[in-house]
Amino acid sequence: MAADHVAISATGEVIVTWELFDAVCNPEECLFFNFKLRASKQNAGSGVWVRSSLLLGPDTDSHDAWVTFDAHGRAILVALNEAGAYVSATEGVSSHNWSSFNTVVQLQNPAIVSGLASDNAGNTTMVYEVIGLSQSQGFSVSGTIQANAWSSPVLLSSDTNVSQISFALAANGAGVTAWLSSSPATEVHAAIRSGTTGTWSSAVTVSSNGASEIAPEAAAVNAAGNAMVIYSGYDSADVHTEYATNFTP
Repeated sequence: MAADHVAISATGEVIVTWELFDAVCNPEECLFFNFKLRASKQNAGSGVWVRSSLLLGPDTDSHDAWVTFDAHGRAILVALNEAGAYVSATEGVSSHNWSSFNTVVQLQNPAIVSGLASDNAGNTTMVYEVIGLSQSQGFSVSGTIQANAWSSPVLLSSDTNVSQISFALAANGAGVTAWLSSSPATEVHAAIRSGTTGTWSSAVTVSSNGASEIAPEAAAVNAAGNAMVIYSGYDSADVHTEYATNFTP
């Protein structure tokens, strides 16, 4: 058994997504298969965890399920199915029954989800990296918990060598993304969005030109769109350093 992700609502509900799987091991390695996705929920004020019925599987690979709440306690879960699509299901307030799955995005290449978050009203954003043979790029896709419906994915920037994406969402839907761009130079780039239905700004460089071996580590944003990006690297004296950069609209 392995946990995927956990979320807690403003009103105290908690959901953990987790999987059962089979394993066959020899002295050199273990093979994992038959992944079965489930979720467990504890309502606010309750000491009882209620396990969902089987949500996805048994599949060959892990579903890497993410979950988030809106301010009312409604939840949405996004997971990877065996057909290579990210799909979503929703759950109502104080409920333990998930809806049927709806497609978030169908992918042709491997992808890494960097985050899933909802604003207070249930407007939801998922940020992910698509990995191709010659390039990798970052995307966001927006939906709603109430309708369990999603818009078309949006490219975060024209950067074509993207990795290590960080993502944060404020209660009103303002967002920030930060990522490592390795072409033409290795830099931390970031973009902001004023609201869940808004567009991402042009990417800007937030890392110091004198730092080397840099890597973004975290990002945060408030309702006004004022953001902070944390990254690490080595300064001109070859000392490993943590940097914090303010990023304002």
